Amino acid sequence: MRRLLIGIIFLAVIAGGVFFLARLPALRKPARPAQPSSASALGKNEMLLKVYFPKREGTDLVEEKRAIRKTEDKLTQLNALLAELHKGPVSADSRAIFPPDTFPRTIFLSQDGTLYINYHPKVLETPLGPYDEIMLVRSIAKSLIYNFPDVKALVILVSGASRHNLGLHLPARGRYILPQIVAKKR
Repeated sequence: MRRLLIGIIFLAVIAGGVFFLARLPALRKPARPAQPSSASALGKNEMLLKVYFPKREGTDLVEEKRAIRKTEDKLTQLNALLAELHKGPVSADSRAIFPPDTFPRTIFLSQDGTLYINYHPKVLETPLGPYDEIMLVRSIAKSLIYNFPDVKALVILVSGASRHNLGLHLPARGRYILPQIVAKKR
């Protein structure tokens, strides 16, 4: 009788382990929430942003809508936009553009409408090809144009200093004028 009881307990433990391991991938990666379809689907403390990601094939950008917490502080809204861009796309038609685990350290919006985004040097650890580098800047630029039309230019810094380039392809010194960057398709 004792062996039968030990056998049943052993089988129950094995069955529980198999069940847990079968569900493990679902437990590790939570499902991404669906995009809000319109402003009417938002809560009263949310606002709708349009964020743009590179299309999986080609040089176009794909629009996705994201809901963020409504706030009057422009820097908080800009940080939320950048956070959504860094999370990556929900759509299977587009792809993530930012290297993993790279987020802005700080941002600053000058009176002339130039947004300064300051990254940690880790952003340079994942080499980007010329196409990806251009699409990264275009993705930020188009997202800014459609959500914050008063932002006119973009400066990307690494450790508080402008660099000669981001990944040896696209000059990063100086300002990117937003409408010019979005219009260029290379």
